[in-house]
This record gives sequence, C-alpha cells and structure tokens, in this order.
Amino acid sequence: MAIIEAISSNYADADTASFDFTSIPSTYEHLQMRGTLRYSGAINSTTPYFKINNTATGATGVEYTVQNIRGEGSSAYLSMSVAQDFCWWYSVPALQNSTSLYGEQAQNYGTWEMTVFDYANASKTALCMVRCGMNSVTASYNIASWGCFMWESNNAVDQLTVYTPGSNWFRGSYMNLYGIKSA
Repeated sequence: MAIIEAISSNYADADTASFDFTSIPSTYEHLQMRGTLRYSGAINSTTPYFKINNTATGATGVEYTVQNIRGEGSSAYLSMSVAQDFCWWYSVPALQNSTSLYGEQAQNYGTWEMTVFDYANASKTALCMVRCGMNSVTASYNIASWGCFMWESNNAVDQLTVYTPGSNWFRGSYMNLYGIKSA
C-alpha cells in the first residue's frame, strides 16, 4: 500500500510568475504535483513549462525528451521532441472575457498532474508522467493530454518549477506537491 503525504501547497493569492518547490526532501519514492491553472495572457491558451533543479533554458546543457498524445475536440495528435532545453505540456486556458476558440475563458481552469518517478536516485535519468486537460464552458473545445518526459541528467531532483513564458498564473491557480512512499 502506498502512502501519499502533502509536502507543499502553493495557492496564488495574486497573479504569480511561477510555482516553485525547493529543498524537496529525498525521503519519498516518487513525487506528484497536482494543480489547477489559468494564466493571465491575452491569447487563447498557454502551455505550462517546467524545469527541474532550476535548470534554466539552455543554461546547463541538460536536455529533455518529451512524448505526448493529445486530444483536441474530435482530433488526436501524437508528438515527440528530443534534445529540448525546456519542457512543456498542453494546455491551460487564458483569462479572457470574450468567447474565443476555447470558449468563455474567464470561467475556465486547466487541470494538471505530473508524477516524477524515483526522483531521489542520482544514478539514472528522471522519468515523469504528465496528465492534463481543460474543458470549455461552452463544450465547444476541450483538450486532454497524456505522456511522459525524461530529464536527461543523473542528478537527484530537489527542485520543481512550473511557469508560463511571458505571462503569469492568474489569482486562484494552485499547485500542490506530494510525496509517495511504501507503507
């Protein structure tokens, strides 16, 4: 039986540039982040970006490999990206008061969950599984996405950051971090 313990909770009382989890203890087998996100940009939606151990884009030469399957409305997409210096995932609705491709965005949030397996093991790369989606209020456009990515570094994971380039997460968004271990 697995035990899931809350490590940290971040709730945006005001718009925020990122959700940062630092000094993550190495006492768990796996980590899981769960959240509900909405961003304050002017376009229809954004993609959550994330980084591990504060590896800034291109700064350390550490790369990500991403595999994704996504459903958008009645269409399906497959993608794979290798040698990326950042990692991203689909999709979070924008804060807008007008009806757009995604519906009435001011009322929508996107859900997001990421599990980091065997995160404290410094002898192998970090493998992560992501599930996320958003649901249009008007049900005219919905997204569901699943997949995995690999952080190609042999360092243990002790910091996770979720951000959106060029904008902020809107007030009311939150991201929680949990540790998973055997009973």
